[in-house]
Amino acid sequence: MFVMDNLDSGNIMRTAIRLVPVLFFLATAQISFSQQENWYVLQLMHPLNEGQIKSTIGTIISGSNGAQVWYNGAKSNTFGCKSQELISWSSIVAELMQHDVFVADVTYGNVHYSGTAARSSYFFAQACYYAGHADQMPVGWIAQLNHDEWDALPENVRSYYQSNNNFEIVEK
Repeated sequence: MFVMDNLDSGNIMRTAIRLVPVLFFLATAQISFSQQENWYVLQLMHPLNEGQIKSTIGTIISGSNGAQVWYNGAKSNTFGCKSQELISWSSIVAELMQHDVFVADVTYGNVHYSGTAARSSYFFAQACYYAGHADQMPVGWIAQLNHDEWDALPENVRSYYQSNNNFEIVEK
């Protein structure tokens, strides 16, 4: 009986040692799957200096509840961002525009957005940038905006395009 008890406790110990890594893996997998992150790509309409890059990162972090933000470099002229929460970019983009930084959410590509998200589309940011920086506008460029993006434009930007007749409302 004594030998059998030692043998059983040895088997139990070996089994427990084998199960610990499996249980650890399952617990880690459970945690990682339950904490899904949201990833974003933001496109700048113009180059920034180092101070502006740092300031832009700070504005994005404060407007996004502490998301992780990084600058991808001058070649892509984009910012990367990841957050545990979904981020509504329209208010962050508006804040940056007040500081002459024009950025768009291009996470899903250069697509037209509707509703409140229209203020964070590539086409909206591009139209706002060129209205204030006409010397940077390519020759013959026409702002192509959907109805929501057009309606979201600040009045002075909308007036600029109406007076120059270089805009088009698209149904994309």
